[in-house]
Amino acid sequence: MKLLRLIKAACCIALDLAALAYARLSKLPRDTWLISERGYDARDNGYCFFRYLRRNHPDIRAVYVITRDSPDLDRIRALGGWTRFGSFAHRALMMSARVLISTHDCGYTPDMVVYHHLKKRGLFRPRGRTVLLQHGVLHRPIQWYSRGECAPDVFVVSTEDEFRLVTEQLGQPESAVRLTGLPRFDTLDGDKAEKLVLVMPTWRKYLARLAPDAFAQSDYSRAFASLLGDERLVRLLDKNGYRLVFYPHAEMQKFYAPETRGSVRVASMATDDVQGLLNRCQILVTDYSSVFYDAAYMGKPVVFYQFDRARADAGHYPLGRVDYPAFGEVCLTEDEVVNALARAAALPSARESGRKGPFRYRDTHNCDRVFQAILETLG
Repeated sequence: MKLLRLIKAACCIALDLAALAYARLSKLPRDTWLISERGYDARDNGYCFFRYLRRNHPDIRAVYVITRDSPDLDRIRALGGWTRFGSFAHRALMMSARVLISTHDCGYTPDMVVYHHLKKRGLFRPRGRTVLLQHGVLHRPIQWYSRGECAPDVFVVSTEDEFRLVTEQLGQPESAVRLTGLPRFDTLDGDKAEKLVLVMPTWRKYLARLAPDAFAQSDYSRAFASLLGDERLVRLLDKNGYRLVFYPHAEMQKFYAPETRGSVRVASMATDDVQGLLNRCQILVTDYSSVFYDAAYMGKPVVFYQFDRARADAGHYPLGRVDYPAFGEVCLTEDEVVNALARAAALPSARESGRKGPFRYRDTHNCDRVFQAILETLG
């Protein structure tokens, strides 16, 4: 296995050298802003910032990286300026771009894991400034984002607590960390809420590589299957005119098939947009996912279903010191979740009942601030 990783890394280095030579000989434009998420999607901070650039700063040579078979390709084509993820053109642009932007560390490369380690060891040194938009709000010290592992020129954060975590616990320099807010916050609109409950838990890395049959026996699978089939919950939804959408995390989607049973639906990345669901939901149910910040940004109520707190803390990521009760009701059992939803659904205005989040900014200028932070880095 280690030999295969070494061979893969060597191939990446060889291809990059060829791409670098091509970029220089062909005199590719050196002012490109290369933008990506995970290579196969365009529905998060990368897409939101790319759309902002295309609409507000058309003079910027912005290029989005995405696969040809992505369900999000059409929305990128509509904006113009894209290249195929993993192609030689992608590598050439990566080697020549002025700015490299992604929601993930090294997400602008053809393989974020391989290039994370190559960059850490000094074997990959991009010419351009690197910008980590993030795909959420960090509320625990994930070492992958410590300075020794990840060293972007701009590290976007959204709250004072996150700024302190990133600088004090992860060792990122204050000069690189910019408190701007996430680009996708500009698209959040609580006025679009419907009678919809969105259930959106995060993944578990100790489950992600299981076979489907083994995953089906896990506490995670059983807990959410039981919740979605809870008769009290179904009666509550029907009585109050609500629908429920269960949106599995990207790493867990392979275990779930889209289906609809009455007022309960299991959603898919292929057909559903997370931002749209967040705007339309009136109540969010999650576990430890930082998506609760999006709901808090709109003032919507949050219910936390934390049935496996000790296991998640030990086997997934340290949960940190988030004051979950400051954002919503914390539930350890299925009955507690149903009771919490019953209380939220009975309120005249679910949006007004939400707890206020710890944001410095609650506006639609997050992309503006990220753009200015990048310009300051360019000098």
